[in-house]
Amino acid sequence: MEKGTVEYALWSAEPSPDEYKRVLTDSEQEALAKEGIIIGCYPLFD
Repeated sequence: MEKGTVEYALWSAEPSPDEYKRVLTDSEQEALAKEGIIIGCYPLFD
């Protein structure tokens, strides 16, 4: 698999809570996604 650099912008209808203003772990992103809260760039690569 070839990997490269990705540039993207974040958008939200509401301000991001302070607790999410950091790099989340893969497991944190997955747990939030199950609640319908999508944070980050998908799909995740191992």
